[in-house]
Amino acid sequence: MAVPGRKKYAGEQSELLLKIVCEPCSLYGSEISSDGYCKECEENMCSTCFKHHRKGKLCRNHVFLPVGCSDVQTTTTKQSDGLLDKCHKHVQEIVKFYCPTHEVTGCRDCIIFEHKPCDITYITDISIGLDETEYIGKVVKEIDTSTEKVKELQSKIQTNINSTHTVHKKFTCDVHQFKERILEKMDKLTVDACEQATGFKTETLSLLGNLEIEASNIMEELSSMQMTTETEKNEPIKYFITAKRLGKRLDEIKKKLTDIGTKNVAREYTFLKNRNMENIENAIETCKGIDFIQNCEKDVKQGKQNFQNGNLTKRSRVTWFQFSWGA
Repeated sequence: MAVPGRKKYAGEQSELLLKIVCEPCSLYGSEISSDGYCKECEENMCSTCFKHHRKGKLCRNHVFLPVGCSDVQTTTTKQSDGLLDKCHKHVQEIVKFYCPTHEVTGCRDCIIFEHKPCDITYITDISIGLDETEYIGKVVKEIDTSTEKVKELQSKIQTNINSTHTVHKKFTCDVHQFKERILEKMDKLTVDACEQATGFKTETLSLLGNLEIEASNIMEELSSMQMTTETEKNEPIKYFITAKRLGKRLDEIKKKLTDIGTKNVAREYTFLKNRNMENIENAIETCKGIDFIQNCEKDVKQGKQNFQNGNLTKRSRVTWFQFSWGA
């Protein structure tokens, strides 16, 4: 199948005959020789095609250059090729055609292989007055509308980014504050318990200290009695009187020693866990942390619906997570 506008070489050995094909005819599989070149459309055409080509309002004043004007044809084609895009499928071809049926542009190869039954239009024909067409106006409007929507969406995304940071900051702050409150309560309870134990210790040590002093005083008094008896044992009268006096005092000392022995007790105390505090301790030991996250699907769907409906200005909670302490 011939490709529009490509040069055909025929002959044997070094003898070459250059044949330029009519591009409109080649679109329909006919290899008709070109009689000239449309300067405005930059297409090779036969006389018949150019005659029909000029019937349209947009092409009525197009200039037809005969085949002999090869310099003009070559120069114009090169200038046009520099302005048009290369086909992404056929990299050696230029995009020159438009298919209204499928609303796509393409090169000659695209048209021949993929859009042969379609009513093909030259891009150069429809590009005149393009800014005034309803389609281009719609495209420009859609671009502007989409640009505004993207800007608004970007703003919403940034708001959600900031909100995410804020939510996380508040969450971690609440966790640490909760921990600090627990530690503060525990510190106070610890201080109170230790102060109470210290009170018991001080009271017991004070009691034992007094007993120690009393016992020391009694020991000194007994030592004095022993020295007196040793001194007066050779003096019967004095020894008798002293013995009577010391006997009564010894009765008082015996009672005193009994009293000291009764009071001489080391007060014992142990730490008894409060049942509520023990439950908290067990809960902390078995707690695995934050292991329950609830994703509110209803809010996610609502947020998606708001976006699809264009209600981006309305504040919608797209997603939310609920945290709880779990065992």
